[in-house]
Amino acid sequence: MVCRIRFRKDGRMKFLSHLELLKAWDRAMRREGIPLVFSTGYSPRPLMTFALPSAVGVRDMAGYMDVHVEDGFDPSRFYYLTKLPEGLEVLEAKEVEEVRASLMSRVHSADYAIEGDIEALKRLKSTDPLPFVRITKRGRRHERDARDYLLDAEWTERVLRVRLLAGSEQSIRLNEFIEALTGDPEAHFTYQLTRLEIYDKEGRSLWEP
Repeated sequence: MVCRIRFRKDGRMKFLSHLELLKAWDRAMRREGIPLVFSTGYSPRPLMTFALPSAVGVRDMAGYMDVHVEDGFDPSRFYYLTKLPEGLEVLEAKEVEEVRASLMSRVHSADYAIEGDIEALKRLKSTDPLPFVRITKRGRRHERDARDYLLDAEWTERVLRVRLLAGSEQSIRLNEFIEALTGDPEAHFTYQLTRLEIYDKEGRSLWEP
């Protein structure tokens, strides 16, 4: 059977890389005696998949992962994982139907909260292009317009909430978006960044079936 977990990553845990996060969950579940199902081969690993890894330094209120466990397992046991490091918390857990499509393949967009000097992001209120440079793994530089990735924006005095494309077909990293608004590639370090939710192409939360 497959269980879907929605989790929080906060505090010092927001600085974990995706690989470190995976190891933290693996260790906590093994120590708790969760009956995990493993892959086959020379190096068996727990069958555990994530929807959309959050960037290092970003708080996450919408971490999603699917975990394969032995049949008959009670998903409510995930709420009582005592071996998780402080800053990681299971918010919701349930059994889901096993399908071929991965969580990652469903990702289309994500909501983020940007807290800090909102005045420095005022370029978003204009209609001008918001260029930024993306460097590929081969070192090639491509100029893009951040507006092409923006689906929605909502302002308050101290918080900018945005919905950005985040799927495999088209996506923008949060640091790229902030750089496009400020012109400073290091500006994202001065803000508190939180991922609030992840959606599929129909605008449904990944928590929904």
